[in-house]
Amino acid sequence: MKRNKNYKESHPGCLVDKLIEDEVEIEYLRTKPTCFIVVGRPGVGKSTLARRLAESWNCRLIDDTELLMTHIKNESKEGTELLNILFEGGVAPEELVLKLIIARLNSPDIDHYGYVLCCMPFLSEECMKIQEQIDLIKNLRLPPDFIINIKCADHDLVNRLSGLKQCPDTGRLYPRNLWNQEELFSPKKPSDEEVEDKDKQELSTVCSQVPGVQYKKRIYDHLVWLPENLSLNAMGRINMYKRSTLRLLEDYIAEHHPVYMLELDGENPPEELLSSVMFYLSSMALKPVSVPVLLQQPDEELPEDIDTEALLRHMSTLKTVASGFAWRRSRWAHICPVALKEGKIIPGVPEFSVGFRDKLYIISSQEAYKKFSMNPRKYLLPLNAPAKFKPPALRIFFLGVRGAGKTTTGEWLAKQLDIFYIK
Repeated sequence: MKRNKNYKESHPGCLVDKLIEDEVEIEYLRTKPTCFIVVGRPGVGKSTLARRLAESWNCRLIDDTELLMTHIKNESKEGTELLNILFEGGVAPEELVLKLIIARLNSPDIDHYGYVLCCMPFLSEECMKIQEQIDLIKNLRLPPDFIINIKCADHDLVNRLSGLKQCPDTGRLYPRNLWNQEELFSPKKPSDEEVEDKDKQELSTVCSQVPGVQYKKRIYDHLVWLPENLSLNAMGRINMYKRSTLRLLEDYIAEHHPVYMLELDGENPPEELLSSVMFYLSSMALKPVSVPVLLQQPDEELPEDIDTEALLRHMSTLKTVASGFAWRRSRWAHICPVALKEGKIIPGVPEFSVGFRDKLYIISSQEAYKKFSMNPRKYLLPLNAPAKFKPPALRIFFLGVRGAGKTTTGEWLAKQLDIFYIK
């Protein structure tokens, strides 16, 4: 059958590839990262699910305990203040915790990675009312896209919380089905001769790997009860949540788009909850955020005078996603995109070669690499994108014989271009 010569004109999209690479890349860089909020009764497992989801989705965890521990570890001003309060036997002020959470939600890396928020709203209204906290969440610069509501019956939740014991050294919580196995399935205590024949390190390994093994110093002897998880106290917290927070959260959930709201059964283990969330996200054709990959091996050295072509060819084959899919050259070639964004043209250093999505970028320094890995979108958006691209400063140098008019021309050009004139 002979095709009509006007077929292409009548069907303009039939032989045209609509997947324009630059437009797709810009669209991705402009896309808002996926943000989550996990809500539910106190102790239902919000932090556990949020931590696992943050690891699987490559987003940032916003948890009050993790945030406070990070500031204490980094010895920041807030961390030092908090440490002094804790040494005096006090409790972290809610106002300080809220300030740190808001600052973390507005940090630069959130613009690229997104977040999982699991510590708001607070049960206490010491610093801010519950409704004000919910309004704050809704009016964030990057508000939550998905609401994950973990549901669990009061009686079942109290039974689970009352069976938790904590390790004082690590802070890890052990449910009843772990620490109670020791009494149910304890084998016969080995004789002294058998113990002497074994190395202490091997014996310790056996104790840690075989649940329920009972020796003179039992594995779970150091675990302690948490007062707030005792039945009466746990039920009191749940009732307080139902009185002050539940109704307002239900209104917030009702206003949210139902497609972006997940309800999970809190009786299921954390692994199953995470699997349900990941399956739902994949069914909506959503993917985790891309993470910059440092390509240079620590023990590998390249000559400093290596030319651009050889450098790009070598780096494109390192840490590839799959065989046959090498990193492709970006429009920046060997120029550092971070320095270019700041108005400087600086060649990158092979040591800081980074793969992002399917492109190769060569960064100029350790500091520039930290900035790029924190939020690569900021440095890759072109001039006409929302994030303004700052071009390098214009520099003009006049040459000529004496009396040729260099001064007159330079002053006129500086005035026209609104730049400095150095005589």
